[in-house]
Amino acid sequence: MSQETSSRPKRSIKPSKYTETAEMELTPKRRLTRAPRKNKWELETLLHDPKSELTKRELKALMSDEVLSQLTDEDHRELVKLLPAADWTFRPQHEKETEIQPKSIEQAEELNANPEYTKVVSSSTMTNNTIFWNAVNEWKTMLAAGMLQKKEVAPVEKVTSKPPEKWKDDQYEEYWGERLQRAQHAKEALAEPLQAKDGATETKRGRGRGRGRGRGRGRPRGTSQGRGRGRGRGRGRGRGREAEVQE
Repeated sequence: MSQETSSRPKRSIKPSKYTETAEMELTPKRRLTRAPRKNKWELETLLHDPKSELTKRELKALMSDEVLSQLTDEDHRELVKLLPAADWTFRPQHEKETEIQPKSIEQAEELNANPEYTKVVSSSTMTNNTIFWNAVNEWKTMLAAGMLQKKEVAPVEKVTSKPPEKWKDDQYEEYWGERLQRAQHAKEALAEPLQAKDGATETKRGRGRGRGRGRGRGRPRGTSQGRGRGRGRGRGRGRGREAEVQE
């Protein structure tokens, strides 16, 4: 019995089913690269991001005297450039606490031309200007709605004009030149029967006129009825022949 069992062929050992899955689990997973986090206080983020801090703040409270006093003269000049002449406020260089609000645009232009006065942004002017704050509120709504986001525009490829190729011009002239000649011959062939038809109509008109005149003249006189017909026919035929000769 032991001899029979030893003579049997041995079965090969199959690999484990989970070998491949185990190797896959050992490989490290690829990590997704995230975009760098934006700084919420950057100017680009404040002016274009829908989640800007300006959409969460009361902008009218930011235009206080305490905030404006911390701005430099250069900052004031940059802000004043965005305002119309009717909203300019001037401050004498030797009296920084005194503010002059022009009563007309002409007075504002005169003070602007005077180097002793400097244009500044006044909190009192901004507080009482309803048109300015209506525009600010509209801008704030557009910012929160994402209408001020910068969109990436794909670069447009420049179209370069190719130099003319001579073989195209030659082939065009050969083909279209033949077609123009054929069209000219066909036009002349159609014109010949039309000219002949016009000549025939002119001949018929000449005969009709001659007959009508001859009959009208011959009828009133009983004896000269034959003469009137003869004259009318002769004249009509003569005119018709003259028309044919002229053509």
